[in-house]
Amino acid sequence: MKSSNWQESLNDVINDWATQTSKKIIISPDVDGIASACILNSIYEVEIIGIYTSVHLQMLGDYTRDDARNALWLDHDINKD
Repeated sequence: MKSSNWQESLNDVINDWATQTSKKIIISPDVDGIASACILNSIYEVEIIGIYTSVHLQMLGDYTRDDARNALWLDHDINKD
């Protein structure tokens, strides 16, 4: 089955991020963000550097804006229906 454009774009983003020496991520503070981080951590050794909501970003430790820009931001919406 041929991949759709969003799947190809997602693969490109993850492959580009995966070439970085340090696998930094920023997660949403809910079960889907945490679950996404756990799944990704089973493939790569990730480092959570921040937590975000739709309004605020809370950086953890002494990370910079550049670190946040280069991090993979994770949130996977889960629909109960």
